[in-house]
Amino acid sequence: MLTFCTVSHERLLWVIGRTTSLSTALLLAALAAGVGSRQPWATPLWPWPDCRLIYLFVASILASMAIAVFWIGFLGGVYQPQPAGAPVPWVHAGVLAAFALVNGGLFVLFRKAAPLGGGRMPLPVRVSFAVFALVLLLVGGALVMGVPHVMPWPLQPRSAVLVGWIFIGDALYFALPLLEPLWNNARAPLLSFLVYDLVLLPPLAGHLAVVKPENAASRYVYLGVLAYSAALAVYYLFINPATRGLRG
Repeated sequence: MLTFCTVSHERLLWVIGRTTSLSTALLLAALAAGVGSRQPWATPLWPWPDCRLIYLFVASILASMAIAVFWIGFLGGVYQPQPAGAPVPWVHAGVLAAFALVNGGLFVLFRKAAPLGGGRMPLPVRVSFAVFALVLLLVGGALVMGVPHVMPWPLQPRSAVLVGWIFIGDALYFALPLLEPLWNNARAPLLSFLVYDLVLLPPLAGHLAVVKPENAASRYVYLGVLAYSAALAVYYLFINPATRGLRG
């Protein structure tokens, strides 16, 4: 009876986890499509009106989250300065706080799950993840501190702070797999970065002719990072015989 209950409990957790992951992935994908195409029902996800590239950036982040969460299901801090007198977007803050609590609960619930197979993370991937984490942390910190011309396009000061915290969160996303450098811990981040690249590379490349001089250097650096991360993901996920495929 004890064995039956244990198996049933584990099976229930598996069903809940997989259903939640796949449902969340579909929701994130829908939000990415809506934000990227600036649908009226989706643009309020960003707390204030902004330029087209910001919405494409947010769409790329949502799409990268969607593919990572989908892969999991397939396999079985808030800071926001406001100008004086401006209303505080409590709905956005509340959603982010709830999202953080849910993610924290899932992390605690599943952190002791046995890792899948797949061997060690290849050295080039480990080095790349360390560089990604460091660069994202530095760029995110610079944006939060108000350093100008960090991004390839002009940002409102309050948008720069939000983008900065997104980058700091992404830095942790690439740093954590290095604590247990197994190949399967690298798949989701690589998939995420690849989708992010595919969403953001075309519009950024298409705006090279109209980039402002003060943003030109960051635009080329940003494009270089996107191109390199895309090539890294494509090679190790789909070409390299030792690592290709989405299953362990």
